[in-house]
Amino acid sequence: MKRLIILLFVLLLPLPAWAVPAVDQVVAKINFDNIIGAQDFSFGTLPAAGSVVCATFWAWANDDFDISTVTDNQANTYVVTKTAVVAKSRAVIACAPNVNSSGTFTITLTPTNAGGVYSVVSAASFTEIQTSSPIDQTASAIDAGPQANDATVTSGATTVDDEVVIAVAIIASVGDAALTITTPAGYTAIAVEQDNNAHLGGQASYLIVAATGAQTATWSHDDVGSTADDGWGAVIVTLKGIVAAGATRRYGTPIFFP
Repeated sequence: MKRLIILLFVLLLPLPAWAVPAVDQVVAKINFDNIIGAQDFSFGTLPAAGSVVCATFWAWANDDFDISTVTDNQANTYVVTKTAVVAKSRAVIACAPNVNSSGTFTITLTPTNAGGVYSVVSAASFTEIQTSSPIDQTASAIDAGPQANDATVTSGATTVDDEVVIAVAIIASVGDAALTITTPAGYTAIAVEQDNNAHLGGQASYLIVAATGAQTATWSHDDVGSTADDGWGAVIVTLKGIVAAGATRRYGTPIFFP
């Protein structure tokens, strides 16, 4: 009887929960065409306070696009990861950890360019991410046209079992209104623009992984042409889940009786 009571007591004890990163809110694709100056967009539903908010976008300008600042109306600070310029464009991921979040959450993208900018913007928030220095790995790659190879980018080895991987690609092929860009295998799309004629082609996705290792995102697409406005660029960022590196999941505690 004593052994049975002890066994029941242990079985009824709650095991510590293993918190897994999860997507919280998403801003779907917004096209900004030939806009001069800062570009604002907002979440339809407020991101969770303490989450990580990442703006994911790609943009073109005739004088070679570059981003000056990414800010919001919540006083959060963004870390910007971007490709080198290719086809007068860049792919960009900008993440703010442990965000303040109230009222309407509006993000502002301010380019360095004086002229008109074409961009495709989106954003996502993620919960169960470390609140201090959550960015683990970053990488970028570019390939100027002409080329027919897939767009691809690979990060360094992640250091935490549970991480969010965010990847963005700009696919530029002049006059192509149907780029047939695919979502990288295993990823979930945040935004995609297939029309590089009226807008600017590209794709943003995320993946939640449960083991450490290098992370790769690959997009197939139409062949890219050979002008200065053709080519692809890709950028990847990984975000550490709240469990510290080296921790192991606890599935249960073995119990032995004499």
